[in-house]
Parts: sequence; structure tokens; C-alpha cells
Amino acid sequence: MAIHSARGFSSAADILGRSQPAISRRIALLEQELGITLFERATGGVVLSEAGRTLLPHAERVHAALRDAANAMEALRTETAGAVSIVAVGTLAGALAAYLIAGTFKARMAYAIGVLFLCGGIAASFMIAAPAWFIALDLIAAYLPMAWLATRIGARLQPPTSA
Repeated sequence: MAIHSARGFSSAADILGRSQPAISRRIALLEQELGITLFERATGGVVLSEAGRTLLPHAERVHAALRDAANAMEALRTETAGAVSIVAVGTLAGALAAYLIAGTFKARMAYAIGVLFLCGGIAASFMIAAPAWFIALDLIAAYLPMAWLATRIGARLQPPTSA
């Protein structure tokens, strides 16, 4: 891509901080491996061959993906980013549904759902990179408190049955 942008091997070598022979050697090896010419000599430098024009968008996507991966790794290393999952709404909805559906032991069913989601949260904390404070907050404040809240909401939504 640098050779195409710079319209020459020497200019690309300067941009990349490599020697011109090293750049030429890499392109020769790539062309040999592909069995096709990627660049053609033209007035004022080199231009992409038909094969080079075909390969260019693929190379640009690979380059962008590698840049994105490097940025993601740097963000994880510095803990400025990471996967964040908000499960509180799912726990609340699941526990509330269990409370409303259960014929008996409504609160126990709601708490059972909260415990199941808590187990999932514990497992996720081992699989997803996140700061320790977030994992602690998630495990302490998201699952069982949402199950408790579901029992309170469920009690208000479902009037008491009279015998």
C-alpha cells in the first residue's frame, strides 16, 4: 500500500523507514508466492497492475483490521476499554417472570433465577477482561439485588390471592 501511495519503492522505503532493497525483496517474494505481478513501471514511478488493483482493497481491510486489533489490545492493556455487560435488566426480567409464573414459592423462584444469573456472572468474570472494580460491582449489585427487586415489583403487580 505504501508503494502505491508513494508511487515508488524508494519513496515507500523512506516512509516506512526501511531500505529500498528490503522493500523490493519483500514485493518480489510476494509476487513469486502469488505467481503474478503486482506493480508495473510507469513514467514517474510505479503503478498497480490489474492484480495489484484487485489485491489493494483486501490489503487495506487487513491493514485496518490489524490496526483495530492493536488499538483494542492497547486499550485492554491500559484498562481504558473492555467488554462491558449489563445483566441487571436480564436478571430483573427473569426473576420477575419467575415470580409471576410460579404457583408457590414465588420469592424462592425469583431468587433461584438471581443465583443462576450470578453463576453466569461469575463465569463471565473469568472470561471477559474488565477492571476488578467493575467485576466486584457487577457481582455484588446486579444479580441478587435485582432478584429482590423483582419480588417487590411482582408483589405489587400480582394482587394477593384470597382463599
